[in-house]
Amino acid sequence: MELRTATMDDFDVLFSAYREIVEVLEKRFFDEGFYRDMLRKAISEKRSLVAEQDGGIVGFIEYNPAPPNLPMLRENAVWVEWVWVHSDHRGKGVGRKLYEYLFDYAKKQGFARVGLDVFTVNTDSRAFHEKIGFVEKIQIFIKDL
Repeated sequence: MELRTATMDDFDVLFSAYREIVEVLEKRFFDEGFYRDMLRKAISEKRSLVAEQDGGIVGFIEYNPAPPNLPMLRENAVWVEWVWVHSDHRGKGVGRKLYEYLFDYAKKQGFARVGLDVFTVNTDSRAFHEKIGFVEKIQIFIKDL
């Protein structure tokens, strides 16, 4: 498995992964134009890393050194926008390798922490992140009207 910076040639695969991630919550939250722009920007700013095996993308992580305005992340943190591993490759170290790269990058850039959010219904992702050392610090509540 090789890790490399994403390019626009990877756009379709990564955009499909975006769709898969959002649909875990609800399809109605998938604003195609918004997410296309978000992905284009991340690729152009070189904030997306792909894991490639046998010529295909098996995972990716997208990060942002400008986290949301949360007290524990206001300074000195990298925010994980997206992380995805193809279902056929889960449990095989792909996610761990992507995070090892990100942790190394963050340390070298002088960051002190990495944060992310996980949809409540995505119990596999939550378990994975806890396994590699993430600790829950905040919960967000939403009420549909």
